[in-house]
Amino acid sequence: MKASPYPNNNVEVAQDFFEDAFDLVLRFDCTFDDFSPIKTRRFKCFNDLRLAYECILKAIVAYRQPRDMERKALIAVVERYKHNISLLENSILSTDGDRFGIEARGAELDQLPIGLRYALDGKDFREAKEMEYYQTIGSDLWLHRLRVYIAGVRDAVGAALGKECRIISPGDIPMEMLFGKKYNKFRQ
Repeated sequence: MKASPYPNNNVEVAQDFFEDAFDLVLRFDCTFDDFSPIKTRRFKCFNDLRLAYECILKAIVAYRQPRDMERKALIAVVERYKHNISLLENSILSTDGDRFGIEARGAELDQLPIGLRYALDGKDFREAKEMEYYQTIGSDLWLHRLRVYIAGVRDAVGAALGKECRIISPGDIPMEMLFGKKYNKFRQ
């Protein structure tokens, strides 16, 4: 593995995923009352929570990587998990599950795929798996319990990332970091 000249790539990438998780939970909170009565929009509320959980798990995966790991390699490690919650959880549970309050919820969430964000898929799912729908996405109690759980994990990760913050002076930053180009997967 090639080392990066920039320290703390793992923290920077983890922070990006953490911020996404924070925003997604906030969007759930802001839209649930208006969106939840409409079944197709309710799926969107659920997907905000599902993506928030995925992001927080990816933040943990990124955070656990070597501090000097090259950014491109670090992003590749995280993206390898795609939307597979179980795989993300399994990579964390044995070593850091207790630290961040991770519970094995992947099997249940993976049965509610990310594709449910589309009205067509949501309607088909609800029709084909009506009982499962009303025990999960169709249940206010289930959604709110999921939200509380995700926010708890998010807050534990936020506390760990918060310990990485410090005041730096311009001399602490390599000039190439300020003026060079760091890896950007959309820039070739």
